[in-house]
Amino acid sequence: MKKLALSLLLVSCFANAKEVIGVGEYRFGPDTPRNIACQMAEDRAKQDAIARFSGEAIQFVSNETCKNEKCEIQRESITQIRGYIHSIYRRSEQTVEALGYTACYVLIGANVYPTVNEVNLTLNDFYMFKHGQELVINGVSNRKGNLAVYHFYDGVYYRLYTYNIATPGNQFVLPSGNGERVYMRLKNDQQNSKEMITFLFTESNPKFKMRMTELEFKNFVETIPSETRKVINRYVFTVR
Repeated sequence: MKKLALSLLLVSCFANAKEVIGVGEYRFGPDTPRNIACQMAEDRAKQDAIARFSGEAIQFVSNETCKNEKCEIQRESITQIRGYIHSIYRRSEQTVEALGYTACYVLIGANVYPTVNEVNLTLNDFYMFKHGQELVINGVSNRKGNLAVYHFYDGVYYRLYTYNIATPGNQFVLPSGNGERVYMRLKNDQQNSKEMITFLFTESNPKFKMRMTELEFKNFVETIPSETRKVINRYVFTVR
């Protein structure tokens, strides 16, 4: 009976799998090694394969901010991973020289399986800050876990806050306790800026580094099972 049940389980898993083609492109300049650029292109090809398998892989939430008669639409992206790549059975890459840049194109054939992500992370509406205003974040998670908040600037993720969510459904506030506080500031010659704040929630307990390159961050996220994590990218404005 156990052997029969195992066989049925394996048949069910393979029945849900699908062979999908994914394509990724990454443009780079003279300061970026070719192998790094092609690795980034492969990451995008994997994302493309999952998106083709499960439909749109990223959900966008819009918020309209108005000042006087001028309004701007802010878009927040929330990753909704509905599949994962089990194996890659085909891979090819090509580098193309163009005017002002070089591009690496990667094509993969992958076996993609469905997965379910029931993590729900809700954040308060913060999009506009004054120069010198403290960055305060409120939110709610439906799962226990750990949250890290990063500021993405010039290709690097800088850690701002970490927080352990012990009680699902309860509102959390960052910064918490006597932790380090973050203030939104502009350079002397700036009148405004647009920044990206990234929220990484996981039900596991990883070590969140203080600083990660874009590639390091992507690789780090991929080490966390997709059904136990949530990534939200939010763009915020700072004005004088």
